[in-house]
Amino acid sequence: AKLVEFKNQVLFQKHLREKGLTNLPTSNMHMLFMGNPGTGKTTVARLIADDLYSIGVLKTNRLVVAERKDLVSPFDGDTAGKTAEVIRKAIGGVLFIDEAYSLTNGNLGHEVIEVLLTAMEEHKADTIFIFAGYVEEMQTFLAMNPGLQSRIGYTFQFDDYTPEELTKMYEEKLITAGFT
Repeated sequence: AKLVEFKNQVLFQKHLREKGLTNLPTSNMHMLFMGNPGTGKTTVARLIADDLYSIGVLKTNRLVVAERKDLVSPFDGDTAGKTAEVIRKAIGGVLFIDEAYSLTNGNLGHEVIEVLLTAMEEHKADTIFIFAGYVEEMQTFLAMNPGLQSRIGYTFQFDDYTPEELTKMYEEKLITAGFT
């Protein structure tokens, strides 16, 4: 239901821009995905990139997946540049930062957040930033900088699959692979 709400909001904003109403405040499209591994967070991010590209909201359906090691440099003074390079690759599409809570460890994580916050504001109309991770850890992540909460427009909780759902997915994969 929340994804439908998100898509409707994005379509409404697109419609307003097409009508020349660009001076109205727009909601942030940036997102927080919370849930355990294997609940479909990366898959949904890919679907969002494809969907928003297909309706003309994003210029590309590119999904750039990054984690701490892709953003933090082991060399002094290189973290901001490394983070900016990852952001540059995602412009016009979606930047998905997995295990975003790992940025709460150490000063370099704070440097990454500062660079991300600036980019989130500069590219709020053309790029979606998605932060993903475990529920409790993501609360700590949000608390590390007040600017994060104000720039994230949508939060999605990904529940674990039930054994029945997992069994059904497995059976469907077997059928697709030609097994009976």
